[in-house]
Amino acid sequence: MLRNFYIQSVCSYKALFNWLNWPAFVAVIIVTPSVYVAMFGLMGRFARDEATAAAFIIGMTANGVAQNLSGGVIQSLTNERYGGTLPFLFASRGSRLMMFLSRGMLHVPTAAMSLAACLLTATLLLGADLGPANWTAVLACYAMMAVSGMCFALCGGNLAMSISSFNFIYYGMMSFFFILTGAIIPRSELPGVLRLAGEVMPVTHALEGSRKAYEGSGIGSIAGDIGLEALVALGYVVVGYAMFRVIETFQRRTGAYDE
Repeated sequence: MLRNFYIQSVCSYKALFNWLNWPAFVAVIIVTPSVYVAMFGLMGRFARDEATAAAFIIGMTANGVAQNLSGGVIQSLTNERYGGTLPFLFASRGSRLMMFLSRGMLHVPTAAMSLAACLLTATLLLGADLGPANWTAVLACYAMMAVSGMCFALCGGNLAMSISSFNFIYYGMMSFFFILTGAIIPRSELPGVLRLAGEVMPVTHALEGSRKAYEGSGIGSIAGDIGLEALVALGYVVVGYAMFRVIETFQRRTGAYDE
């Protein structure tokens, strides 16, 4: 079963990920999130102070993880439809849960590369002081962000198999990350409804934990944040898998992807 899962993950990643060529990969996975970190870090430094710059840098490293996961997963599910592989997917006899999860698995290490590029930009270009960080706790937060971001992308990516607009879904999700998670706008400043919506967004809770971890807090101090992030991830897996099965049932019954 694990071998089958690995093969599906590798094949879907290689066949359906449009950025898997070195010009696109470097530009989107490495350069773009690094530019965001540099831009917002400098904005915070010169508009306010070093504390604001540090807050923006941490927020944009989290955004880089979420952005590339979402883009890669949604793009792959879009290409399932337009590449003509979706009928074979739904006609196969394999585990549906395995199929669903395998579409996002290899985008997690891709997001880790974005994170590494962001941190290098922060330290080498902006001179950010990351010395007080508890790196075990920091990396645990980013790992959970990657998991919850993948689950969110798989859930939202279901729409890519029914709505013929990759950009609409992708940029909508990016707006949520910028506005609701606390990456740039402090969640305490958001209206009540938006603050509540941020509670069920991926990245939100692990980002709060990572801010504490960068100040030196250990795993024990941020266990609650990581636990909440895990619950968010589980929720998106359940909802996303249910959506996946509904779309499969509709496609089998009608022979169409959308109404």
